[in-house]
Amino acid sequence: MKQTQLTIMPSADPDTQQINEILQLYRNRISLNLSLEDKEGLRELYYQLKSRQIDAYDYLNDAISVFAKKSKDKQHLSYLIGMVRHWAILGKWSMPTTEDQQLLEVFKQETGIEPSVETRQIIMRMVSKYGSIKLSQYMTKAFNDKNEIDISRILIQRVINRLEKH
Repeated sequence: MKQTQLTIMPSADPDTQQINEILQLYRNRISLNLSLEDKEGLRELYYQLKSRQIDAYDYLNDAISVFAKKSKDKQHLSYLIGMVRHWAILGKWSMPTTEDQQLLEVFKQETGIEPSVETRQIIMRMVSKYGSIKLSQYMTKAFNDKNEIDISRILIQRVINRLEKH
């Protein structure tokens, strides 16, 4: 009886495997001509996402799928990188309109605070519900009416909430 020998090849680390799959997806969906710079750019983007505890494989997979639907004149790696960085700031799938961006700027100017991802998402939902003009007017009124907001009360309530959890 003849025995066949099974050779188990050491597999590459999971990151390398996922990066190779991302590169292949990019080749299949966007361009077969992937330059060395583009490959390095995608690798670097993968590790940047991973360093933020983001599922880089899933993120880039989805981003490439969205990116593939863009017109050919926008299909440059720099555009994809910009889109992914935008998602990292505003949340995945976030595609704010010009009006959304303007209201985020109003929020920042009126409060002096950079809005969090959650706050940005709330503002974008509010634009859809109330419209940008109405929301802008109410934001300005609310932020300028200092009598209505007691920041110290909000902060002490946060302390109380945390204490009560423990």
